[in-house]
Amino acid sequence: MTDHLASEALLPQVRALAEEIGPRPAGHRAEQAAHVCVRRVLEGLGYGPPETITFSAPDTWGYTTGIPLLLSLLGNLLGDRFLGASLSLGSAWAFWEATRVNRQPLLALAPRRPSRTLLLRVPPSDGVVHRVVLLAHVDTNKARATFHPRFKRALLTVTTAGLGVMVLNGLAQLGEALWLSRRWSGLRRVTAGALLAALGLALYDERGGYVPGAGDNGSAVAVLLGLAAHLRDHPLRRTEVWLAFTGAEEVGGLGLHALLDAYGSLLRDAWFLDLEMV
Repeated sequence: MTDHLASEALLPQVRALAEEIGPRPAGHRAEQAAHVCVRRVLEGLGYGPPETITFSAPDTWGYTTGIPLLLSLLGNLLGDRFLGASLSLGSAWAFWEATRVNRQPLLALAPRRPSRTLLLRVPPSDGVVHRVVLLAHVDTNKARATFHPRFKRALLTVTTAGLGVMVLNGLAQLGEALWLSRRWSGLRRVTAGALLAALGLALYDERGGYVPGAGDNGSAVAVLLGLAAHLRDHPLRRTEVWLAFTGAEEVGGLGLHALLDAYGSLLRDAWFLDLEMV
């Protein structure tokens, strides 16, 4: 009996993604090629064509942090402090949404490319009582300085500080508009300087090239394809399994958001398992 989840069965799929296709930025041709590869494997297993859910996405996470920081900084250059405060506080809210992997409205300002999520539903042998959604993203991220092990320990602190600076800058502008106090003006200048430094860090973080993604996330895609082969021969009894090969995960989980837009009500009671760096 073939073990579809053995390492020798999974490694060819990892190599196909990481070596033959290589880095797969969201919305680029390489991400599309990865979805073609996934589709080919699933159809080779005897499944029908997987469902395609299309959407658009930026090609880097940098827009989700860089745009709020830039807008918050630009608010200090406006003559109207009330407007500047609104811009800074609104940008802080957008930044907060990004850290929670929620949709960020400011991404509408970023250039976008076509992406997609491929969805395969494996029916159970005895009627649907439960649903489980297994997720693996095909796109890859950049080789970021902020992903270095020494920096990652401070990443939560740095992110929280960036959010706090935006909020303080907005409050300082509001205080300056209401009371015309030098103290508020001084706080605004200090926080504007901190915003400039944070924007510089965000830009520096964008310098690295995209990675091949053998571990993240070629391994997870390979495991999902192995599970597709296993479930073809051994379907679960009463649990319908959804295999979702998402695009644009590295820019804010947009492939999962597209899946939930299409089927959120149907999946309200489903279990979700995200495979990362298997």
